[in-house]
Parts: sequence; C-alpha cells; structure tokens
Amino acid sequence: MKKHIQLLAAYALQFIKVRFAYRADFLISTGASMLATVFAFGFLLVLFQKVPRLA
Repeated sequence: MKKHIQLLAAYALQFIKVRFAYRADFLISTGASMLATVFAFGFLLVLFQKVPRLA
C-alpha cells in the first residue's frame, strides 16, 4: 500500500510540474475551475431560495 501512495504522490507532483510549465494554461484552468464553482454555489443558492421544501 505504501508503494501505491508513493506512486500517486509522484504522479501528482509531475502533474503539477506540467501545469506550472505552461503558466497561461494553468491560470486559465484555475480561473475556469473557480468560475464553475461559483456558478454551482449560485445555482444551489437560487434553488434553495426558490423551493422552500428543500431548505
């Protein structure tokens, strides 16, 4: 199990290195992810305000 965790950590480290290598891609991806999260929370906020039984 320890070897699997080390392999996963090595993969994650390489993934992060690749993302940082292309700075514009990293910034666009991060911004898009944040925007999607904001829209998801906004949708839930509107949903819970408009449907009283859910709240």
